Amino acid sequence: APDPVMVSKLNDVAIDGEVMLALANGVMICRNVTICWWGGGNILESWLQSLRYAGITNYLIAALDDETEKYLVEDARDTRFFRPDMKVPEQQKGSHPANQISTLKYGMVEQILRLGYSVLIADMDLVFLKNPFHHLHRDSDLESQTDGFTPSWSYGHFGGIADKSMGWGGGGLYLQLFTLNVGCAFLRPSPATVALMRRVRDRLLAQPGWDQQVFNEEVWFPSHGDYAGSQVAVRVMDIYKFVNSKIFFRASRRRYIPGRPQPQSEFPVMIHMNYHPDKHKRMLCLMARYMEGRWDACDGFPGGSEPGT
Repeated sequence: APDPVMVSKLNDVAIDGEVMLALANGVMICRNVTICWWGGGNILESWLQSLRYAGITNYLIAALDDETEKYLVEDARDTRFFRPDMKVPEQQKGSHPANQISTLKYGMVEQILRLGYSVLIADMDLVFLKNPFHHLHRDSDLESQTDGFTPSWSYGHFGGIADKSMGWGGGGLYLQLFTLNVGCAFLRPSPATVALMRRVRDRLLAQPGWDQQVFNEEVWFPSHGDYAGSQVAVRVMDIYKFVNSKIFFRASRRRYIPGRPQPQSEFPVMIHMNYHPDKHKRMLCLMARYMEGRWDACDGFPGGSEPGT
């Protein structure tokens, strides 16, 4: 049965049957810098600040420990959270802290979809500059950000092989497509999305695994033999609206750096720090640039994780 506290909170915060869901534990607050791998800084605090800037109110945080609950009540003074009645599966204990959090969200999202809500899953290393709910198409079961960093890698392209040993028949085509990033993914309630969440959850319960890879396998692998694919209809989000950090800092760097004054209408919807370990420092530079008008705030950051890249 669905968590009654979660059901009550969903009823309070959802707008037009849609809600943003994020999971957080004390690692996101980073009071102990030895357990946060991004070089220090309160990611939860900055994430909430970006939500306020973008005017997002229909969000719900699953607080996974006492430290997070205390922070939200006493420091952030935020009531849009609940304590889920879920535990990290035994198979995932000992894995990366971020992976432990991720394994919980699929069962939670399945419950919310079953209640008839649409869910925008959001990681916390995202800086929102506009309300994402105003920029969704809602024409597919799943609408997701991509880890792709060019249009062809993001939306798909064909490659080819030439096996000279076969002569005339040695050519062939194959499709290449970068993985979706479930750290920013919108799911509409449908039998296909409910089944997708259940399939990912069941696999993560059964054996250790990186949830992002499991999710993409279940989304993309077609039915064959005894295997039945998920049959979800997919839309890839616009890579220049829902921007990943490799696009911003590296692949399309000249589009963004050096910084220059821009009207808010030209801002990205959000930027995801998925490619860079110094997540919080880059979040802060983006907030300084777009929210405070310090347009050169990100110019000194390298394209990759090392100086000079």
